Amino acid sequence: MAQPVLEAIRRHGRQAYPHECCGALIGREHNVVEALSLPNTTAEGPRRRFLVRPEDYRFAEERAFTSEHELLGF
Repeated sequence: MAQPVLEAIRRHGRQAYPHECCGALIGREHNVVEALSLPNTTAEGPRRRFLVRPEDYRFAEERAFTSEHELLGF
């Protein structure tokens, strides 16, 4: 994973702390080119759980598609 992607993940984790953070990994095969921060929308204790809303999932899929990449994971 490229350094800017790792830094984006770390930054999002620091901002969300002490709650769980959520995000999507976008790229191709084993090459992540973007870590897309997503809101944690759980109402069940965000310090231990996370929830990605369907519309945020769709947004991540569209972002990957329009950049000619794939949604690799969360």
